Amino acid sequence: DIELCDVLDALIADPETKVVACYAEGFRDPSRFVRCLAAAAAAGKPFLLTKAGRTEVGAAAVRSHTASIAGSFE
Repeated sequence: DIELCDVLDALIADPETKVVACYAEGFRDPSRFVRCLAAAAAAGKPFLLTKAGRTEVGAAAVRSHTASIAGSFE
């Protein structure tokens, strides 16, 4: 199994990737995700993120879609 940060690591290391765009419903390892953001910045790659579950309705939609816990938007 792979998770979001596995894919991000590959995209950040790929010399052909100039920008990383991401849609996330949740994070298994938030500290690893922060390290990915730092690595993208160090590589000079802009990072665009859409995080689902900002509102209560959005969080409920995420839970029903993947059984993921969207967590607090903050």
